[in-house]
Amino acid sequence: AVVSTQSTGAAAWELLYNSKNAQRAVRCLVTDVNGKSVFITRYIGPQNPPAVLVPEDHTLKNHLTTLQSVAKFVSLIPYYQDSIAFSGKCDIWATSELFLKMLAGDEEEHAILLCNYFLYLGVDSYIVKGIGIPEGETCYVLTKLMEGNVLWNPSTGTYHPQSRPYHSLASVHFCFNNENIWANIQSYDDPGRLDFNFNNNRSWKPFFSAKENPRLSTVQVSRLEYIETNQSAIQILENNLEKMLMDKIMEWRERHVTRWNRHCRVIMRQLLPQLEAGSLSEEDQMSAISEIMNSYHVTGFPINMRYSDANTIIESVYSTNVHVAEDTSVEFALTVYIHPYPNNVLSVWIYVGTLTKKY
Repeated sequence: AVVSTQSTGAAAWELLYNSKNAQRAVRCLVTDVNGKSVFITRYIGPQNPPAVLVPEDHTLKNHLTTLQSVAKFVSLIPYYQDSIAFSGKCDIWATSELFLKMLAGDEEEHAILLCNYFLYLGVDSYIVKGIGIPEGETCYVLTKLMEGNVLWNPSTGTYHPQSRPYHSLASVHFCFNNENIWANIQSYDDPGRLDFNFNNNRSWKPFFSAKENPRLSTVQVSRLEYIETNQSAIQILENNLEKMLMDKIMEWRERHVTRWNRHCRVIMRQLLPQLEAGSLSEEDQMSAISEIMNSYHVTGFPINMRYSDANTIIESVYSTNVHVAEDTSVEFALTVYIHPYPNNVLSVWIYVGTLTKKY
């Protein structure tokens, strides 16, 4: 009865607010995979990230490092619009458990999972709904840390302080957590200027008053289960991707001879796991290839991306235009490294480059 009453009140509240704020759309009710309306706050609640992402000595001292690791994991889960993930149905909100099983979701699923992970780690966190550049309607996560307010893009794993002058999040319409929804009633919606004190009723219009908040139960499971990714299958995928990309580069260069520099490939293959771990500085990279640079002009770079399908990776390599090099003495280097996370979430690294002999 409480949920039914809230659904009726939510629709009226949405209508009243949206009629007065045409540029800021607020939603209280969303549709789940069964086609039922669910109050939006019920998707939020603490949920455990994979244990491998949380060090045993997790403390406030290394807190930000842990949050970054968790954010990267979420960003690596494949991104699909609801119309693709749910066979033509529009704007379906999946639970985190289903999201991790399907390995497919859009801004909402990524943001909810990241927010719930942060809550589990003891971080005061909120979902921020608004407009992003270039994605359009989007979801970010707001954390209130000792360092100040931080905005996280769950689809990319990137973050920046609220005070940063430029944001890919262009405007904020409303925010919510597991307890309430707050509609932005400030005269501006630029996140860099907003007052994120949700207790300030001059800045935010809450759905529930402090006295009337029923604190609805969550639709999420209390504990998420994870499966270990098959390492031997990853090795096969890694080898197949590398061969496929090398074949594609030769195909794109059908009018030219394509020579491969195996020595450079071996060196780069050793560097990619260190890049994944975040333990390789630019100076270390230059030192590793210094021997090659004595004989060659080297132009190359690593690409890091989530794994959704092989075609997406091929398109990413093609877009670098590395294959258009026409110097008759040019050599190529390409290698692939895949770092597996639980539940078949994969971080794909590709190094591609060209080498031209010095004369």
